Amino acid sequence: AVLGAAALARPELLLLPVVLLLLVPFRPGAAPRRVVLLLPGLLLLVIPWSVRNLREVGTGAVVSSNGGYNFWKSFNDMTDGSQTTITGAGPLAGLAEARRETEGYRAGWEFIRAHPWRSLLLVPAKWGHLFGPERDWLSDMRQAHLPPHAAFLDWGVALAQNLAWFALLAAGLFALIGPTHSAVKEVTLALLALLLVTHAVFFGDDRFHVPLIPFLLAVLPEAYDGSRRSGAALRLLSLGLLAEAGFWGYLLIRDAARIRGLFVGP
Repeated sequence: AVLGAAALARPELLLLPVVLLLLVPFRPGAAPRRVVLLLPGLLLLVIPWSVRNLREVGTGAVVSSNGGYNFWKSFNDMTDGSQTTITGAGPLAGLAEARRETEGYRAGWEFIRAHPWRSLLLVPAKWGHLFGPERDWLSDMRQAHLPPHAAFLDWGVALAQNLAWFALLAAGLFALIGPTHSAVKEVTLALLALLLVTHAVFFGDDRFHVPLIPFLLAVLPEAYDGSRRSGAALRLLSLGLLAEAGFWGYLLIRDAARIRGLFVGP
């Protein structure tokens, strides 16, 4: 039931049992029946919402009817792999919900067919944004959701928030590449794989890695289990973290003027 409730907020979690089953051949002693036990609670919450979508909206969307819109936002002339703001919803503006769903997928596929290489090269950019810096504090400041503070305090909170996220990401991934097996590691790996596949298609944003945070925290003790990681795994991890750090630097340089404006005004 917990997975069903989570899937209503993050529809990609509907595929988590499928990913867990795909990992069964690589998990010694895995019990597929445990994965199957997730299905009743998942279906109990999701099926009524799917029926509601069909009756009220006229779309066969299992959970969310904005999949077509987000697909088009992920594949259009203005996208950079992130949640780019598009005023007026482009060619989907004014369409009914069900029609917007269909037209969004159609327009997105048209872009992919016209720009296959650009569409493919968007994948690493989407992943960079997916695991990118936490911007909640700065975003809330910009939208005046938070009262004004001393500049050093605002910078300090934002810096601490992002250092903590990057440290958690590095330590959590280090734990995951260890040779030992556990239930929490299997679920975390499945969720990580699901996020990578989902956001190879849909745009990336820091809010989408939030479901991964509690699982990375849960798997942290396995980073200190005394087991040895292979040299190849450590090199791959180092390259991935270096690439993500470089992407963070690019975002900081790109948005430097906007960030500075939060503290000194226009």
